[in-house]
Amino acid sequence: MQWTAEQDRILAELHAKRLGNTFITKWMRISLADVRARLAELGLAKPPASRSTKGVSIAAPVEVSDLESIGDDEDDDLIVIDGCPRGYLVPEQRIASIYKSIGRSY
Repeated sequence: MQWTAEQDRILAELHAKRLGNTFITKWMRISLADVRARLAELGLAKPPASRSTKGVSIAAPVEVSDLESIGDDEDDDLIVIDGCPRGYLVPEQRIASIYKSIGRSY
């Protein structure tokens, strides 16, 4: 697709207003793939390859047999998973990595 300076200006303006790519595609009547590619070319968004290489890992599934009940829990609804704080279902390192991936501290 051939992009004009006017289309680039409108695209940059809509992106600066933090409107979603889906809205931009409908507003400008351009395909989503073209909008994403052009935003990457203009340096307004990261290219899809660099976003996926960030490598956020997903916690491994836990078997029900691996769970132990916590003794001093009145309702007997808290469980213990190795490497997780009491009552948590995800290890603390995983929680910290999630916060870090969105730019916050844990």
